[in-house]
Parts: sequence; C-alpha cells; structure tokens
Amino acid sequence: MNQSFAALLLAARRERQLVIATALTDGAPSGQARQARLAQQQGAGAAELRADLLADPAQVCAALTAVRAASSLPLLLTYRSTTEGGKGAGHGQGYEDYLASLLQLRPAVAAVDIEMACPASKALVAEAKAGGYDVVGSCHDFTATPSAAQITQTGANYCRRRGYHQSGLHATHCPGRGRAATCRPRLCRRLPPPAANCYFNGPAGRPKPH
Repeated sequence: MNQSFAALLLAARRERQLVIATALTDGAPSGQARQARLAQQQGAGAAELRADLLADPAQVCAALTAVRAASSLPLLLTYRSTTEGGKGAGHGQGYEDYLASLLQLRPAVAAVDIEMACPASKALVAEAKAGGYDVVGSCHDFTATPSAAQITQTGANYCRRRGYHQSGLHATHCPGRGRAATCRPRLCRRLPPPAANCYFNGPAGRPKPH
C-alpha cells in the first residue's frame, strides 16, 4: 500500500506546513509519469492521478505503474465526474460503477477522492475504507462550505472544497470557512485531526503558496 495520506498530513501539521498535491492531468500514462517526476523535483508532497482523463481502467493501471516508477510521492486517485467539472461519467450515469470498478482493482494509492454530492457517496466511502484507503470527500459548491456534520455523515477522512488560492492552486480546507484556505494551519482546527488538515492542488510548474 502507498504511504498513508493521514500520516503525510499529520506530519505536515506538526511542522505547520501545507502539503502540495500536484494534479496529473496528461491524457496518457507516460505523460502523467513525466508530470509526477516533475512534481517531485519541484517539492510537491503528493500527486493526484486523474483517472477520468485516461481512456479506460487498463490505462489507469498503466498510469499507476508508470507514475510509481517515476515518483515516490503518495498518490490520490481521482475520477472526477462531468457533474462536478471532470471528464468522467456523471452522478447516476456511471460514476459510481466506474469508481467502484477502480477500487476493485486494488490500486496502489494512498487515498481516493469521492464526490460528496454523489447519492452513493456513503457506500463508496465504506468500500474505499474497507480496502484500506484514506478518503478525500470533495465538494464543488462555490457558494457554501460543507459543515462538519455533513463531512462526518459521509465518513470521509478529509474535506476538499473547490476554491482558488492567490497562487492559482486548488485548495482543500476545513469546514466552517466560506473561502479557500490560506497558508495558515490554524484555519484547519475546526475538525479534530487527522480530518482537519490543509493541502493544495496545482499543476506541475506552479509556484508553492507563500
């Protein structure tokens, strides 16, 4: 199993640092491997493998193998639905089945992204946790931040809300705040650890927040 996402974020919390998670957005396994290598060279702490940008589960497996060979970064597996701005199937239109099929492949990743608005999110979270994965519950509502109760109900380990830091990085932050997290770890104390942690997503080549 890949390095624990919880361990990664808790270590960063102790050091009062953010974790930069680089999104691998190339449409080919070799391209995602190049991006992962670059991300590690630039100091990223994790990488997000975008399964929705790859053609099929075989390509996802090939990308995982290539990325693992190119980088030792902990991996977050994301299959972003069209419902929430990705290229994958929409909620109720194949998102749930495809993500479940990826989980059945036992991918060597540290965590799995599950969209909180998906009606089957609780079942998917339970399946991911049963497989030993940390779960990042993502929310793409630009008008509101999910409450601690909403996050707890899904069973996700972390909440990831779509927002943008001034550096252009995609931010994950704790509930109870109506804006994207900044570089201050104290903003992440609305939930008990390890759920209350911040990390940022951005493509390879973007500067770190400072």
